[in-house]
Amino acid sequence: MIHKIKISLCALLVSLTSFSGYAQDCDISIRVVAPEESQLTKSAEDLLVKRVSQASNVENIVVGEGSSFAIIPKLVCLTKDVIPGPPVRYSLDFELTLYLTDVNTGTIFYSETLPLKGVDNSESKAQISALKQLKPNAPQLMALFEKGKQKAIAYYDANGADIIAKAQRLAAMKQFEEAIYTVLAIPNCSRYGDQATEEAIKIFDRYMDEQCNENLQAAQAAWVAEQNASGARKAAQYLSQIYPEYGCYSEAQKLYNEMKKVVGEDKAFENSLILAEIDIENNKINAIRDIGVAYGKGQQPVTTNIFGVGD
Repeated sequence: MIHKIKISLCALLVSLTSFSGYAQDCDISIRVVAPEESQLTKSAEDLLVKRVSQASNVENIVVGEGSSFAIIPKLVCLTKDVIPGPPVRYSLDFELTLYLTDVNTGTIFYSETLPLKGVDNSESKAQISALKQLKPNAPQLMALFEKGKQKAIAYYDANGADIIAKAQRLAAMKQFEEAIYTVLAIPNCSRYGDQATEEAIKIFDRYMDEQCNENLQAAQAAWVAEQNASGARKAAQYLSQIYPEYGCYSEAQKLYNEMKKVVGEDKAFENSLILAEIDIENNKINAIRDIGVAYGKGQQPVTTNIFGVGD
């Protein structure tokens, strides 16, 4: 028979929500994006992202790719003065505004603005000098993360039902990755947190049923094309990804038994199946996490809606 190592689906979803930053203590995962059209050098952009990311190391804030929350910087050069030399020096005055936004909707939860000034013997070095003034413990940055987090939770308290309904519609259209990403954006500590996790489990079940059918068809095709030990080993790679709790498992078991009659005690066939299963089980949690994260990485932040910006 096809051997399986059982893993609790609920535990997997808890792991997924923890990775995304929405554990019961309400950790929130935030991505930091480079500013658009800032006229900064690449080195200066990287430094800006690094400094803002370092500032997120306050309680319950985690920087991570694929998050539905994003910090979007807007850097405006107010003045640029050339100080005669020798040596000639450049003085730059910037106004930096940081927006905490929802990637999905463009909602701005909170923003903070602070001045930066840099002086050095080239314009690019003056940019670096200015950004070095951005300290991780700056009061504006602390306020951005702490107050922004509160406003984000308030947003999901107010809109959680609509977000869950959207995820359900996406799942009905078999857009499962987007549906999972959408519903898991709701923090567990918000009003709709438990309902969102329950819905994520339902969507994931449907997603895995679809994957089950696809893997079964691939295994059948591999066996039809080559009904020998080699074909059985190829089919085993697909069968190993079919789990007992999903709909096509009985058909997968029949195919396994059919192949077993032909190949007999072929150790290579058995080992390829078992080793593939072990590999899949060991990586299953990571694979589930990646559903939402991979989809989230492709979402470009926008800032069009205002939700309680400021105090």
